[in-house]
Amino acid sequence: MPSWAGQFRDEEFSEFFRAWRRPLVGYLIVSGCPAHEADDIAQESFLAVRGRWDHVRGLDQPKAYLFKVALRRLARARKRQPLEVLSGQESVEHLAAFPDPADAIGVSEEQADLMAMIRQLPVRQRQVFFLRVGLDFSEAETAQILMISIGTVKSQLHEAKKKLAELARKSRGDDTR
Repeated sequence: MPSWAGQFRDEEFSEFFRAWRRPLVGYLIVSGCPAHEADDIAQESFLAVRGRWDHVRGLDQPKAYLFKVALRRLARARKRQPLEVLSGQESVEHLAAFPDPADAIGVSEEQADLMAMIRQLPVRQRQVFFLRVGLDFSEAETAQILMISIGTVKSQLHEAKKKLAELARKSRGDDTR
């Protein structure tokens, strides 16, 4: 292989890394991973993908492959050191312990309120909502990453939106439908 081809491949991967590092870390945190571990798992995932970049870059959805690798690494990390706060109210409390990402970037009060509402969703709904709405992944990509059916993606997104609408009504003091 000519040296310029390897250089192009490295630049291509570097661009992929820059584009997807922060969204991947955010996804891991939304999935219940402590922030201090999310960056490590993301780095390990990128290293694994880099080792197979010639194959991965030819896939229809290389970003979906990356997120799937990260999800599997997170699952392995949980097996080694199980997280007890993965669903329901415990998950909300777990995420509440971290600084609100909205504070770090100085977003509006409405966005901070939305982040608080999103934290109240069950883990799977947060994952689907983050991938579909936050990162604009397709239903197929989301299903592939989470290893669920497209129908489950649709139903989980529907339930997440319904719950967020309910929470928004409550926060406005409008409990009527």
